[in-house]
Order: sequence, then C-alpha cells, then structure tokens
Amino acid sequence: MIGDYLVTQQTGAKGLLCNYVMIAKRLKIIKEFYLGIIMERNFGGPVILSSVHGGADIDHLSKTTPEAINYTPVDIIKGLERREAEEIAEKIDLGDKKKEAGEIVMKLYEIFIKRDALLIDINPLGLDHQGNLWCIDAKLKFDDDAAYKQRTLHSLRDTSQEDPRVIQAAKHKFSYVPMDGNIGCLVSGAGLAMATIDIINLHGGSPANFVNVSSLRGSKERLKAGLKLIMSEPSVMVVFINIFDGRCEVIAEGIVLAIQELNIDVPIVCRLQGRNAKDARILLGMANLKILPVPDLEEASRLVVKVAQIMVLAKSKNVKVNFELPI
Repeated sequence: MIGDYLVTQQTGAKGLLCNYVMIAKRLKIIKEFYLGIIMERNFGGPVILSSVHGGADIDHLSKTTPEAINYTPVDIIKGLERREAEEIAEKIDLGDKKKEAGEIVMKLYEIFIKRDALLIDINPLGLDHQGNLWCIDAKLKFDDDAAYKQRTLHSLRDTSQEDPRVIQAAKHKFSYVPMDGNIGCLVSGAGLAMATIDIINLHGGSPANFVNVSSLRGSKERLKAGLKLIMSEPSVMVVFINIFDGRCEVIAEGIVLAIQELNIDVPIVCRLQGRNAKDARILLGMANLKILPVPDLEEASRLVVKVAQIMVLAKSKNVKVNFELPI
C-alpha cells in the first residue's frame, strides 16, 4: 500500500499518495453510532450531530434519511453543558452508557473549541461486547486562518496529502479551488468568485478552477502568480479574469506583462471594473494578445462560455484558432 495511490470517495478520481499504514487491534463491535461537530453558520455556531446509523456516509444519510440525524446547536458563549451531552447520548440509544458517552461528547467539544476546529467526525463510535465505547475512526478539519494560534498543531500538517497548487496559493494568500471544467477563473473576492462560477454554469460553461487573489493593490507579481496557478491545470482552454478593484489601468498592465512572461497562449476574456476601467480596456485591446476586454459581466460570461466551446471544437478537429481583436 505504501507508495501507491489510494482512491476513495473522499479523495476523488486521482487519489492520494499513501505514506503510512496504521496497524490497529481488531475490535469486536456489536453496534455502531455516529458523532460529529461542525461549525454551522445557519445555527450561528457549533452544532453536534449524532445518529444511531454509525459507519454510514453521513452526507448521503442526510439526503436520503434526514430524520435519522439529530442536530444539537451549542451556544458558543455558554458552551456545552454535561446535561446536554448526556441527552445527546440518550438520543442515540446510549442511555445506559450516558455518563461515558456524555464524557466523550464533552471532550470532543473541548477539542473543537480549544483547537479552532471546523469539523470533528467520529464515524463510527463503536460499542464492543464488553460495553466499552471506542472511537473507531476520526476525521478532523482545522481552521487555516487560526494557524497562527495553533502552531504546534499545524506543524503536523502533511502537505503531500494536499493539492500542491492549494499550498502554493496559500503562500500568496490566495484561495485556489480545482474543478472539473475547462474555464480558468481569476477573480478578486470570495463573493465575486461565487457569482462568477454561478454565471458560467448558468450559461452552460464549466469552470476548471478558480483563484481568488482578493485585493490586488496594483501588484503585478500577484497577478502573475494567480495566472500561473490558473494555467497549471492542463484542462484550461480559456481564462476568465473578473476583477473589481482600484486602478484598472495598472491591473491591465500587469495582465499584459503576466501573459507575456508566462507565454500564455489560450484566449482570455477580461472584465475589469473600477477606476480608469475604460483606459484599461483600450490598453488590453492594443496589446496584440488573445485578450477580449468586456465591461459587462453578463456579456463577458456568455462570451467566455462561447470561446470555450469553440476551443473544444477546434481541439477535436485539430484546428488552431487565431484571434484578431478590434478595440
């Protein structure tokens, strides 16, 4: 197993490299349960999930049998009371073990809060034939933004298990999300990123990835790094740059410079909004590169989807596409 790629529902089709194998004593489990804690914005804080259906895919269970999952919101200011923890145990038929099960819930919540976790997933929590409770499997996710407070914990991070592009993006304080399509997206701001993905899908396109560069502050190096990440995905056939920022003519200069230095040969649809946006569009149009400057988001999103379709068709026919772009 070591050195091979492990493919599961969680890893995706590419799988993850197996570096270690854990060898554990086999337990005789007679019943399985589920316990989890998530940070849920709909509840405004932590929520404890519990179910008698341990070992099952909790996401699948929430869709097919939502009533099988118990949700217990916790007041993040007051914290979790032992009484509440024992009530959770009773909800999953562990009333006769509520002291022990309640203690497990309390400790999980303590870890969740003290370590700035976003998710703790115990699946399954097992009951053996002697009446002992065991955490058979566990998944934990921690808040990257709290790494400065949890240095010891985050020093254990195994980056070989992560997409190297995500790691590279983090060095520039970008967000990188890989997807399955052919349109690369460079955006400024999380909200604009979501809107960009939605409108591309609405018009029948499919994003290959997106890089959220947040505020560029006129940095040409940040633009270059963002475009380099976009083009690291071989499936990208067209790039959509959608930026709402400060001095657009400076950003346009950075885009031109980055395309030239990185030798980007795919077409780029560029929407810039902000100060001097008109001057920026003129600059992009005069660059003699494959850049299509479009000020309107609706028009730009339709265009980038059409260009992607043209590129797919051209590739299937082994035809090269040339661009002559009027200002």
